[in-house]
Amino acid sequence: MPDAGAAALRADLQPLQGLLDITVHEGGVGAADGGSPMDSSGARQALVTVLGNDHPGIVQAVSGAIAAQGLSVVDLRTATRDAPMAGGRLFEAQVLVSVPAGADLDAVGRDLEALAGEVQVEIVLDPGNS
Repeated sequence: MPDAGAAALRADLQPLQGLLDITVHEGGVGAADGGSPMDSSGARQALVTVLGNDHPGIVQAVSGAIAAQGLSVVDLRTATRDAPMAGGRLFEAQVLVSVPAGADLDAVGRDLEALAGEVQVEIVLDPGNS
């Protein structure tokens, strides 16, 4: 968002403090708005994709693993659809994450791979230009 709107955003979010953990980070222009994939702090962006049978807790588990490695969710898009051939519902997610300078993407990948087995979904980390 433009710098001029940051103060208003903080004020609008203040009533939610205590109900949610809310942090507003200052940043530069990102790839999503036509700029560089690196923000002013040196963070890069990577994409995490998730696919598997739909069940409660997938988003919580994936976002928790991402946060545990010091990454932040920039954009999260989810959908469900009918599973062809097998019946049931499939869950899909694309999670754009901010990767701080110096973050160990190999460790992030290992954690997400272990998580994939636990929650029985396929998780792929695409480091992009990180």
